[in-house]
Formats: sequence, structure tokens, C-alpha cells
Amino acid sequence: MNRKTLLIALLVCFLVVAVPVSLYGQTPDTPAPDAGQTFGDLRDALPTDQVIIQFTDAAAEAALLSARNEGPLPELSAAAGVDVAYFRAMSGDAHVLKLTERLPAEKVAQIAVDLTAVPGVAYAEPDLIKTTGLGAAQMPAVPDLAPNDTRYGDQWHYRYTPGTSEGLNLEPAWNISTGLVSTVVAVLDTGILNHTDLAGKTVAGYDFITDVFTANDGNGRDSNPADPGDWILANACFAGSDPSDSSWHGTHVAGTIGAATNNSLGVAGVNWNAKILPIRVLGRCGGTTSDIVDGMRWSAGLAVAGVPANANPAKVLNLSLGGFGTCTSTWQSAVNDVVATGATVVIAAGNDNANAANYSPGNCNNVITVAATNRSGGRAYYSNYGSVIEVSAPGGAQSFANDPNGILSTLDSGATTPANSNTYAYYQGTSMATPHVAGLASLILGMRPGYTQAQVLSLLQSTARSFPAGSTCNTSNCGSGIVDAYQALNALNVTFTDFVYLPGVFKSAAPPPPPPPTCTPQSGESNNINDALITCTGHTATGQVSAADRDDVYKIMMQANQHLRIVMTGSGGDADLYLFPPGTTDVNTDPAAAASLNDGNDELIEGTTLVGGYWYIDVYSYSGTTNYAVTATVTNMLTGEAATLLLTPENTQPTSRQSK
Repeated sequence: MNRKTLLIALLVCFLVVAVPVSLYGQTPDTPAPDAGQTFGDLRDALPTDQVIIQFTDAAAEAALLSARNEGPLPELSAAAGVDVAYFRAMSGDAHVLKLTERLPAEKVAQIAVDLTAVPGVAYAEPDLIKTTGLGAAQMPAVPDLAPNDTRYGDQWHYRYTPGTSEGLNLEPAWNISTGLVSTVVAVLDTGILNHTDLAGKTVAGYDFITDVFTANDGNGRDSNPADPGDWILANACFAGSDPSDSSWHGTHVAGTIGAATNNSLGVAGVNWNAKILPIRVLGRCGGTTSDIVDGMRWSAGLAVAGVPANANPAKVLNLSLGGFGTCTSTWQSAVNDVVATGATVVIAAGNDNANAANYSPGNCNNVITVAATNRSGGRAYYSNYGSVIEVSAPGGAQSFANDPNGILSTLDSGATTPANSNTYAYYQGTSMATPHVAGLASLILGMRPGYTQAQVLSLLQSTARSFPAGSTCNTSNCGSGIVDAYQALNALNVTFTDFVYLPGVFKSAAPPPPPPPTCTPQSGESNNINDALITCTGHTATGQVSAADRDDVYKIMMQANQHLRIVMTGSGGDADLYLFPPGTTDVNTDPAAAASLNDGNDELIEGTTLVGGYWYIDVYSYSGTTNYAVTATVTNMLTGEAATLLLTPENTQPTSRQSK
């Protein structure tokens, strides 16, 4: 008998921010701490003209910002040694101050230290610039102008062939789950393009870029997260900065997570069904910490002043961004707030072949930090490394432009503004590794919606694949291993010898009938849904099926999040057991939620229903005549108990009744 498995189913810009030290109450004679000790080595960080500040209480805030509408703030400017003006409020009860010009990050860090010494200031830190990091990790893009449905064959990073394609191992995982449309993944990046392979895959996002030059779309914050391009001319970001073409980075990341899949077009996404929440936080020259953390909170459904409420909070946040620095209070506070909502935060480690402990926000607590591996499972030559790495994932390693040893995803051919060419290209970077992990996290949360960030991380690490022999990665520098989608989802799956779970396609279900006040088992003859007999928890129904009377159908009332266990025994012939969801109209043509197709009559189906209503149990005669006994047992889930097989009307797929 064949066994089936269930399928109910850069932007790596790192911020140099250290946990700020509150110096409220120290006297002017107290020596100020060294900026390098507080914020880390910022010699390679980009210049900035902004400072993030928080006050100890409302009275201090009112006093120190009393001149916010009159130009430079007197007391804060005196402490900083330069003119400091009020810019805007931000999430987390913090504020953004503006300097008169962009200064080296080290100098702004010292200004922040000086501001922290002012009585009434809880902390201040430089509002550091984060970028994609593509300059270090990506060869110039040469877009493929002829995408077609065969491009999945070019996505080696989704498959697993030991030693030659050390990818995510998705093909067997997709036999367990292809994801749910109810799962939302936020992509905090450069925005998104209207790519044909992303059509219908997004929910309404937001553009959080405050600075008009950085935004490059003619205004500041607005409700349009479309990517206008992030190209820059020489010296545009700071003296000596290089020119670069538009990266379309956010579109590439989004395609890896959730490109339209199985649509005879272009590439596949890790999650076939999840929705992308595009959050634009990076533009020309990168993006500020203050804009990014506002975008993080909003992504998770938290309020941000001046921004409409998010109608589609994300369960997973993908941050393919970062930069030099420690994890400051601004970063850690935002992460903690987001994780407290039940969301999972996945962050790129960085592309400088350096210790990731020196790059934020990947060095914050409560996040999943991702290093990049190459095709053979070694550490990609550019990938950051170290003890803060939780896991690794394929990020590619290229030797020339559009080298197929990179990661293939959705892109555009425009060098500046969008060409709307709907092209595809290979990129490399921890920015590309991160959406593999975020996509897998979204598959996990589709099967276990109540999982916390800690539970998602634990599952990813415990099921990660060991680095292959001879790899330059080990558990000291690249995390627990290479994430393995099949092993992760299979660990959530209930498996029995010759137990069949059916893959998922979408099917709308009729509203379930109200539960009866009591349950009284019915006896008699039933051949289909319209005359299904009521059975109750703990009741054993008996009967006979044969070639002349193949189906006996029962129905049992279930509430959402209850556990259902169906056991069948019998003598003679070979009978199988099927379970159909609410809304089923015909057991001969409609898709089943699960099935057990053992030889003989010992069958078992067990899982957790996510939808209430009548569920239908079908005893089917595969061959001969069988006298059977079938018992269904319903129990309530215990607090904190992990669900087994998730049973939903969406997680169904037709099966051939004769396919043993």
C-alpha cells in the first residue's frame, strides 16, 4: 500500500544600537560614558542627522520640549553642543530629534550620550541608517526577461539533494501543508511592485518612510507601500558614497515567502497561500531606526500615532535589513512589544563576513537571526556568523551577475523607476536566506496558530539539518543547522503506519449547524451526507459495508479546537476510514480532510478541529464484506496543549477511492 502524508497540506541593514543607559539624575560633573562602549564601533556606520530620545516622565518631556515649535531646543542643544530641533513623535513613547546636517555616526552617538546626561532624559541614541547590504553581497542584477512556469526547476534552494542542493527540503513538506490564507507575513523592506507573480498575494500595507528624499515618491508617510525605486547617484547618501541602481529588494524577498505558486508562471513561494503585508521602511540610502520600529509595531497590529489601524496584523515579520551596532532600548522594546502580540520576528544576520553580535537588530533578544549557506551547505562567503545566529538557510553564493547559484525570485528590470517587466533574477545574501525561514515559520503557524516565537524557534532548531561534512558552518558560527521544512512540519504531524493525510486545496464550507443540546446516537442505514447518522463521543457504531453497499456515513458535532480520535476495527474484507469537514455534500465527489487506508480494517484518524459543526465519518468498503465497529472520541484541548493534525475545511484534497 502506498503511504501518503498530510498536507492540510540585503535587506540586511543592521543598526548600531546598544541598550541605552539611563543617566537621569546624574550631575553635570559626572563623567559621561564613552559612546563606543554604549553603542559599539560605529566607524563603518552611515552618517545620520537624527537622534531618538525618550524622557523619564511627562513633566520632563513637557519641559525639555517646550520650545518644540520655535526652532532649536535650548537645553538639549546646549548639552549636545550643536543645534537640536524637534522632528516628530514615534512609537514606544519616544521622539525623534533633528540635527542641522548629517554627521558621522560616531559623532551623533556622542551627542546621544551627552543628551542622555540631561536630567529628565531616560535615554538617547543615534537614529542609525539601515540598508539592504546588497553592495556587499549581490552581483549586479541581470534580470531574466522570459519567466515561465518552468522556473521552479531553477529554485535549487527549495529542494534537498545532499551535498549539491542543500535547500529548504520543501517538496515533502508541501505534502504536509502548503499554508493557510489566514496567515499574514509582513515584509519590512523597500516596498513591493505590482508583479504578476504576486498578484492577489498581498493585503493593504503602509509606507513608513518619513524623509521625502529617502522615500523618493514625492512625499513622506502614506498608505501606498509601492516601491518607486531606490537608485542613487554618487555622493547622494554621504560624501564618497557610490551610485547604485534600484534593487527591488522587497519584491525579491516577498516572492521567496509567498509568490503565487502552482499557477504555471514564474517561481514558487515557500508558502503557497499566505498573504504578504508590505511595509515600506527602506528607500534611497536605507532607512532610519525610528521608521523601521514604527513599521514593526504597526505590522503586529499595535497603534502608531498618525497612522490608521492595521486591519491585517502579521504573525511573522521578515526584516532583511540591519547595520552596525548593539541592540538598543529602541530596538529591544519594539521587538518585545511585537513578540508580546504573538508574532515571530525573523532577521538577517548581515553580509560583511563578520561577527553578527555587532549588528542590530539581529543581535537583539527574542528574534530569530539567520545566517546564509551556499548550495553545498557551507557558510556563504559574505555571511555574518557567531553565537547570536539561531539557524542558517540557503542564501546563495554568486561568482558573477545572475549566477544561478543565487536565490531566484521576483524582480523588475528597471534601473531606476519600475519597468513593470515582471522579471525574475538571482540574488544572494542573508536577506535572501531570511525569507526562507520566515516562510517556513508561516507554514508552522498555519498548523499551530497559537505557537509563540519561542516555540517556533525551538521547532526550527530541533529539526534543523546538520551541516554536511566539510562545511565551513558549525553550531558555533552558523546556529543549530540548516532549517529543514519537512522535518519541522513532520514533527507537528501525527503519523501512523500507512496512515494517510490528504493534501490541501481550498473549499468553501457552508455555515455549520448549531450544536444540539444533547447527543443521541442514531442507528439505521446511511449511504451519504444527506442521511448521515448521528454518533456521539464514546459511542461505538457497528455495521456492515460491501461491494453492494460501500458507504456507511455518520456525523458528529464538534466545536472549534476540540480533539477528535476515530478508531475502527472489523473482520472480513478491507474497509477504509474517511473524515469529511463541515459543508461536505457528497462523500463520493467532495474532498476529505483525512483518511486511513490500511490493509485490513484497523484504521485510525486523529486530529484537532479548527472549525465547528458536523464532521462526517465515512466507512468505505475497499474490497469484500466487512463487519466493522467505529468509535469516535471527542475531548477538549488542555490549556497549552499542542494540537495534533489540524482539521479544517481548507485543508482538504480529493483522493481516489481506489488508490491503495
